[in-house]
Amino acid sequence: MTPDLGVYLHYRDAMQPDEAGVKRLGALIRRTREERGWTQKDLAEESGVSVESIKRYENGKIPEPKRGNVRAVIAALKIHPSRVPIALGLTTSDELDLPPQPTRRPIVQRIIDAVEDPNITDRELDAIAALLEARRQPPARRARRKTG
Repeated sequence: MTPDLGVYLHYRDAMQPDEAGVKRLGALIRRTREERGWTQKDLAEESGVSVESIKRYENGKIPEPKRGNVRAVIAALKIHPSRVPIALGLTTSDELDLPPQPTRRPIVQRIIDAVEDPNITDRELDAIAALLEARRQPPARRARRKTG
């Protein structure tokens, strides 16, 4: 479960993000959306925020991002809420005592998202796990396994 963004957005009440911060937030949204293999339309459908607003967020063209829209977008993308004030430049990971953000290849994130889908059965997950485990074996063992 993702923590409530309101806990972290209290920084916004005291400080307004600058243009660079808004652009960093847009870059975070774009990067995460692309890592998930989503289009802006996909994100709009998942978040309930218009495609036009998402375009403006990603391009840093919204000087004061609306809390409700930011909450919806980051929830849809499963971005930890603490990353928003960090992206806006209102605080740092060190100030919040957070570990560095892990970096994943986009395809890995797509696989993680797919297997976290609640509609996937245990049988399907088992088949996916078996396929991936078989691919981790050395090529010679895979070849012997096919012939034997």
